[in-house]
Amino acid sequence: MLKRMEPHIVVAILLDYNNSTIKDWTTGRCLNKQIKDIIDTKQYEKEAYGRRTFLKINQCSICEKMARAEDFDMLNYNQFDRMYTYHIVHCRHWRCHVSAVYSMLDHCASINMYILRQPFQNHKEVSIPRSDGSITHGECVNTAVIKRDGKNYVYTYWYDDNGDHFTKLIPLKHYTDVPVEVY
Repeated sequence: MLKRMEPHIVVAILLDYNNSTIKDWTTGRCLNKQIKDIIDTKQYEKEAYGRRTFLKINQCSICEKMARAEDFDMLNYNQFDRMYTYHIVHCRHWRCHVSAVYSMLDHCASINMYILRQPFQNHKEVSIPRSDGSITHGECVNTAVIKRDGKNYVYTYWYDDNGDHFTKLIPLKHYTDVPVEVY
């Protein structure tokens, strides 16, 4: 007669005793609610903030394991401007991959930038109100908001005829009244 295996043992076998990947982590979270709850209470590193320079491409930023550079992945994210792109090098183990994502979200929150669960609109083109009352056509980052004084702002940008780059924060309520969900 076979006994039912305890969920925490299933999680340990599935994730902790294998060289499990992010795919195994997501599969485990889908098995049932009890297993998902066990996986969700695991401890993750949340302070491995991205770096802009002097990257160690052969070392995991989370567990500090060293190997060949092609054994690692890199999570790239920016602070609205490609000039300020950050990188978190991580190995392919599920805990390091998830920790890299949580670290990115924590780093973004530390600079008052919050990633949206869904874009607030399907396109990046926007009309940008100017202080002189005119409207400029430009683009926006539709996947994140900046929080200032308890209000959400959209990062918008445009280029003039000379190719000069301009940016402006516009209140989110200017583009949508639908509340947004952030991570």
